[in-house]
Amino acid sequence: MYREPPPTVDNLKSLHDSELYQNLLRKFTERSNRKLDNENRNSTVLYSKLVYCHRCYHILGVPFEKVLSSFEKNIDQFLDYQLSVTVFLEAEDKTLKLEKSAWSKSDLISAWGIDTTFLLERFCEFYLLQSGDKERLLRYLIMRNVSYSQKYAAQISKLYHRTVLEN
Repeated sequence: MYREPPPTVDNLKSLHDSELYQNLLRKFTERSNRKLDNENRNSTVLYSKLVYCHRCYHILGVPFEKVLSSFEKNIDQFLDYQLSVTVFLEAEDKTLKLEKSAWSKSDLISAWGIDTTFLLERFCEFYLLQSGDKERLLRYLIMRNVSYSQKYAAQISKLYHRTVLEN
């Protein structure tokens, strides 16, 4: 499936520690009024999350440089999109609570990854949304074992259209 190797965990760590990425995290926290989980200060936890991100890029099957280049050209659009996704997930959490679901906010946060590495995997979603290939996006989400993949794909497609294409 993957013709070129996905980024190594070291590549992802370098990006995670880069000024570009840290500035993006700062902008996200400022605009969203949200504190990110800082458990990544523990190198073992950070490494395991970066391994997960590595898997996401492997599933994506696109050279990392291509994804990164696309992202770097669209940082502001990516940030707008990500803020919309965050609001959607928070609203979804409230809906789940109203339905007396077994999910709690902490379950939802751990499922969707609101920590300092979460943007690394969201680059993949954004890349697929930019490509406009809804089938590939759905396959990607299914392969990542995202709960309610079809519903999530439809929602993020709407959010992408509203926050990126209409602005």
